[in-house]
Amino acid sequence: MKLDCVLTAVNNNPLYLEFIPIFVNTWKKLYPSVDVKIILTAEKIPEEYLDYKENIILFEPIENVLTSFIAQYIRLLYPCILNYENGILITDMDILPMNRTYYTEHIKEYENTKFIYMRENICFSESQIAMCYNVASPLIWKEIFEINSLEDVRDRLKTVFQSNIVLEGGGNVGWCIDQLHLYEKVINWNDKTNNFICLKEKDTGFHRLNRFDFYQLDDIIKENISNGVYADYHCYRPMSTYHKINNDIYDLLPAMPKEVQSPQLISKKRRGKRRKK
Repeated sequence: MKLDCVLTAVNNNPLYLEFIPIFVNTWKKLYPSVDVKIILTAEKIPEEYLDYKENIILFEPIENVLTSFIAQYIRLLYPCILNYENGILITDMDILPMNRTYYTEHIKEYENTKFIYMRENICFSESQIAMCYNVASPLIWKEIFEINSLEDVRDRLKTVFQSNIVLEGGGNVGWCIDQLHLYEKVINWNDKTNNFICLKEKDTGFHRLNRFDFYQLDDIIKENISNGVYADYHCYRPMSTYHKINNDIYDLLPAMPKEVQSPQLISKKRRGKRRKK
């Protein structure tokens, strides 16, 4: 499978909206041949992000449906109607790629008939599949979610929202409904097709640079970033407050692939209970 597009979504919440520039720029720096698309649930694109209008898909809000819910759940539905032949990968707005190989090298051996979960069995114990990272062709997304048009997307969003209790705010009731439904749909589809692939992290070498695990960029972290050791970075936020450290990390990203030679990795206990990504 070839990666054609990376897709995420956002509403007008500055906590996530402010990541539009660095999200687009990071993906384009590391994966210049991959399209970057951000679904923005809003009436219009804010003026400060018009430079990225080619990367933004404007989605009209739905009356009496939380835009925060739309920004989460629409990532499961919109891949069905995008015009690509190969893989569409879904991800989060505040998570950035950190090397030039993780998202392409580990999927290229698989046919477009597969649905690939890149995080092995993360969240399976909670009957969830983490949104980061899943990749499949539009045809497979469509098989799983049975979405054929933009109107189908809008109807499904309304139906799911009205059929469940979903409250505003991270960690609130309904916060993981997207991951619960993704698990249910994919497992049911796999029972019929046996085409669900879970990549093992010992094979992909997944390592995350997590905002909860460091307070400054020491020499070890800088070397790891430059050598492409990390697969992704769960960003400090809001961007308006932490723009310097986030941009410093962006600047350290390798322009060309480098050989990784067993660098030391950071391992510190995560603080607090958070949704797994």
